[in-house]
Parts: sequence; structure tokens; C-alpha cells
Amino acid sequence: LGIINLANPAAPTTIAVYDTPGFANKLWLTATLAYVADGISGVQVLNITDPLAIALAGSYDTPGTAQDVIIVEGLTYVADGPMGLRILNLTDLNSPVDVGYYNTTGSAEAVDVESNFAFVADGTSGVQIIKITNPDAPVLDGTCDTPGYAQAVMFYGGYIYTADGSGGLRAINKDVTITPCEHRFYDTPGLTVDLSWFEGFVYAADTSALRGLSSIPIAEVGAYQSPALPDQLSLAGDLAYLADPWQGLRIL
Repeated sequence: LGIINLANPAAPTTIAVYDTPGFANKLWLTATLAYVADGISGVQVLNITDPLAIALAGSYDTPGTAQDVIIVEGLTYVADGPMGLRILNLTDLNSPVDVGYYNTTGSAEAVDVESNFAFVADGTSGVQIIKITNPDAPVLDGTCDTPGYAQAVMFYGGYIYTADGSGGLRAINKDVTITPCEHRFYDTPGLTVDLSWFEGFVYAADTSALRGLSSIPIAEVGAYQSPALPDQLSLAGDLAYLADPWQGLRIL
């Protein structure tokens, strides 16, 4: 986990680094805690109250390789690679509880949650829609097998969007009984690796650029040819943050 001071976005500086035991893939933040999806080391929970004295607050070693983590209504949802979706209760870090799981057919790379459903970007198996009304017994509600490798997922504006690698950006009907299950798609020139949204637009990071697209219908409205080869994308206000595994952080 790296903590970067962005007081001057033109000159960001690293103020602290905490070396987790695994491979830190994704983060979920609260005011005081950072939940790290840490690959083979599961979920690491770090106390970030003092950025200069980051400390381990707790951990849970999932059976797979934790790729993504989000917290919704007190439950922690983990995309756990080959072991699918895990649902944890980490309210008491001294006594973490494995509430339930659904072992997807592919490799769970990312997860988003809306209402009673979890949407899992499941690699070669596309997007899995899992009903989580009973978190202790999640069940498969539907599947949309995308043409590429689903590696990021986002529910927005009534549709499920996935970054599908060579398959570009796909927009999927929430009700996958609709044929076809995909509503629209946009084939970006590179490999689409992550996505976000801001004020009615979907932003896709691919290996050639950061692209802004109207949501439905999907159409490109702008692009920035960054020298970065982004792995992750996050938006905050009028700034976009691209995480590049080889060249660090870029701010647009």
C-alpha cells in the first residue's frame, strides 16, 4: 500500500509505503481503515489513521487469490480468483467470519454489488450475476459470457459494464434472460482493463488511452493518449488517476 500526497497534483509525493505479504491488487477505504485484496494473502486490513504509522489491524486468508474487495452494508465481498465470490463479516477483526461463498466457473477478478445482487467479472466466463439475498447461501442468477476476459465490473444506470480485455467495453442487461444478454459494446483499440463513471459518462482505461464514452448508446466522445499502460482507473472530481504497474501513478 502506497500513500501519496496530492496537495499539489502536478507534483505528487509518496509519504508512506506498507509492504503487505501478498500482491496488493485492489483497495477499499474507510475513514480509518484500508482493506487490501492481497492475492494469496487474502484480505489485509490496515489502520491508516496516521499515514506515517500504518499498522496491521487484522486479516483474513481467503482460500483463493483475493483480486478485489468492497464493503456493502457491513459485509465484505471478495473476488477471490479461482475460488469465486467470498462473503465475509469483518466487523470484529479479532473474529472474522466467512459468511458464504459462490464458486464461479472462471476466475473472479472483480466484484460490484447493487441491491440483492453481486456482479462478478469472471475472466473467461464473462460476467456472473449472483443473488445475495441470503449472504450465507448465494446462488447464481445468470451469466453473460463475454468474448474477451472480464476483469472489471461496474453497475451503472441500470446496466452492468465490464472491462473485457480484448473484448473492449461491454454493457450487459441486468436481466440476462433477455437475448442477447449484451445491450451494447464498444471495442476499444487496446485491451480494456478498468472502468469508472462520472456525470453521465463511462470512462474506460485501455492499453492505448483513457477513453470517455457516453453510456447508452456507447460512443466515444474523447480520448487521451497517455504514455501509461494502465492497470487501474479511478475518478475523483475532475481528475482521473491511472495506476501503471511499470511507470507509477499518472493524474489527468
